[in-house]
Order: sequence, then structure tokens, then C-alpha cells
Amino acid sequence: MEKKQPPSASTNQDNIASDDEAAPSAPPATAAVVVVDRTLHPLLTTTVPPITTTTITTTPSSQQSITPQLERHHRLHGSSLLQSAGQLLNLPPSTVATSCTIFHRYYHRVSLTEVDVWTAALGCVVLAGKVEECPVAIRNVVIVFHHLYRRRRLGVGVGDACCCCRDNDRNGSNSRNNRYNSGNGTMPAKPHTQQQQHAQHQQQLTTEQKTNLLRYVQPMPSRGPTYEAWSDALLSSENSILRQLGFTLYWIPDHHPHKFILYFLRVLGLDRNNNEKEEKKVDSGGGGGGGGSSKDNGNNGSTETVAQKSWNYCNDSCLLDVCVRYEPEVIACASIILATSTSATSSTSTTTMLPMQPRPWWEVFIGPDRDEDLIAICNAVLGLGGQDDDEDATATGEIQDAMRGYVPSLVDGGSFTDPGSYLWHNCGI
Repeated sequence: MEKKQPPSASTNQDNIASDDEAAPSAPPATAAVVVVDRTLHPLLTTTVPPITTTTITTTPSSQQSITPQLERHHRLHGSSLLQSAGQLLNLPPSTVATSCTIFHRYYHRVSLTEVDVWTAALGCVVLAGKVEECPVAIRNVVIVFHHLYRRRRLGVGVGDACCCCRDNDRNGSNSRNNRYNSGNGTMPAKPHTQQQQHAQHQQQLTTEQKTNLLRYVQPMPSRGPTYEAWSDALLSSENSILRQLGFTLYWIPDHHPHKFILYFLRVLGLDRNNNEKEEKKVDSGGGGGGGGSSKDNGNNGSTETVAQKSWNYCNDSCLLDVCVRYEPEVIACASIILATSTSATSSTSTTTMLPMQPRPWWEVFIGPDRDEDLIAICNAVLGLGGQDDDEDATATGEIQDAMRGYVPSLVDGGSFTDPGSYLWHNCGI
């Protein structure tokens, strides 16, 4: 009987090699593709082009024939809600900035005709608290937003009337029963009947009466229909935001312009630590009254002012969607430019001189050829302030209406906060 020899090692290797060549190896089952939404969307213009001009739609709302002015009006309304809620909930500034970033990125995925800003703001606050590891109780969020809803309905801090009561809703912010016009962004001058009644009632109240209505309010039952309406909207909004943004929100806290400002000011010698060091050098120099350095003479009096103003301008930029259009370091440089420009024009502070030769100082941080982006950001932030001429005063009044008043939604069929809803009749005002 013949004995079979075992196959050699070389034969096994040849067989393995031939098998590999015949059937390529499949990727491991655990491999996954992660898509991070860090897209920089094009600039959302503030001017209305002629109807005959073909323009590129940059947001889902613009594809629904909503003009940039009307979309900006509702974005300001929603982002101001987030900042007001952050103050009442004692949230850190980073958490508020994260909620605004989530809000603006969300409306680059969905349209204002699909989700109203009140519903989106609820989910943004909760998600921002989770991302920043500063969780907020759902009940606290509901109570704060219900208070803001009553306050905005009364028009506290807006003036004679709230936004939903002025001149048949300027900028087209009318009730859900009136449709917007794709030509000029306005709606028919037929305010909602319940909206008219609310306007008449609100105009009859004094500031003290409005304050008393906000101060004396019955506790909200934890399982009542009002609480259920807010909590249901919060949970649905949270799920929708996570799906639209691909569950990738972890990178947002590290990309706020506020963090870049601290480093930029330190390099420029405009932070408080450098200011204190310069003062110690002057005190220890013993050179008399004029012994300070030129840097100290130029920037010492306005260092804290420039740092605080830069931070404030960064907070103002959160009201707009510049966080989606531009990189955070560009926004930080624009905030410093605005702070140094306003401090130079102020009569109570000294001029802060920053190097412009041989190249502008911001090119060290963001590189060349970014002047147009800086100008666009500065103009957008300055557009939130007031001016003396009538045209800018009218625009400023509309901005204040959006930031302090109540703006009905553009959702098809109406949202849970619109005139005629359950909350409209059962909010205690």
C-alpha cells in the first residue's frame, strides 16, 4: 500500500495565494461610513433680485418661495428664543452658542414651512445641553418656553404692540391662513380674526398690567394638556434634528468663534492677562509718569473694553447663520475688527491700534484674500443695530419685533403655537 505524503508548506501557501486571487477579501462587517455635516453653505443674500433673474436657492425655505428677508426674520425670532431661554436656564455661553449653531444648520436641511422655530428651538436647547455635558431637565425647558411664549404674546419690551399686531404683519409674518407671495415676500393684508382680538386686548394693557400677568401665573400640571403639547413638540423636534444632522453634533463645541477670540486677543496683546502684566512693568519701572511703553499707552485703557465688545459681537453673530457660511476663525477676526472700530469711535475709550503694515493683522490668523468675507460678516452683524435714518430705523424696528415679539409660523396647516391653537387660548393671558 502506498503512503500519501502530507502537502508541503509551499503547496499550502500556493493554494492560499490562488484562493486570495480568485476571491477578493470582503471588508470587515464592523466598518462604517460616518458623514460629518461641516458644509459651508453659500451666502444667504439680504437683497431681493428681480423676478426675471435666475438665482441659486441656498436653503430649503428659499425653494418654497420664501424670500431671504422673511427667512431672516424667522431665523432671528428662533435664535433670540434660544438666547432668552439660555439666560433663564442659566446655561453657559458655549451651550447657548451650540444651540444656535444647531438651529441654523437644521434650517439648512428643512424648510420653515415644515417645522416652526418654536418647535426647533425646543429640541436645540435639549441637544445643546447634552452635547456640552450640561443636561437640562425637560420640565425646566417647557416651563421656560411657556413663559417666553406668554411674554412674547404680550409684547413686553417691544413697545406699543408686539410683532404679530403691527401693521398687518410687516415682512409677511402673518397667520397660517394667509399665504406668502413669491414675488415680494409679503402676504395679503388680512390678519387672523383671533390675532386682531389679541392686538386690541394687548394694546389696552399697560406695562404694569403685563408684568402682573407674567408674575402671577398658576403652576403648570405635569400631565396637563399644555405640558403635553410642549413636551411632545420637544421630543419630536429632538428626533428630527438628530436625523437631519446625521447624529453628528460632537464637533460643534470645538468650532465656536468664542474660543478663537481668546487666543487671538492674547496674541494681539488685548486680553486682560497681558494688560495686567503691562501695568506691573510700568509700576516697577519707576520712570515717572511717562515711563509706560508705547503698547501700553495705545491699548491699556481699552483692553478690557475691546475684549468684552469682541465677545458681545460674537454673541450677536449667533443670531445670524454666519456660523454656517464662514469658518469660526473668520467670525472671530470680524468680531475683533468691529470691537476695535467701535472703541475707536467711542468718546469714553482710547483708540486701539492694531498693525496693518506690511499686511493686515488678520492675515496671520486666516490667511490672505478674506477681506470680502470679513466685510460681509461685519455688515451682517452691524445690521442688527439701530441707525438714525428712517429706512434703517424701520428695519431695526422689524428686527426688534422678531427678537422680542411673537411671529406666527409659516408651517402649512399651522403649528401648535399659532393663532387658533390650544396654546393660543390656554396660555393664561
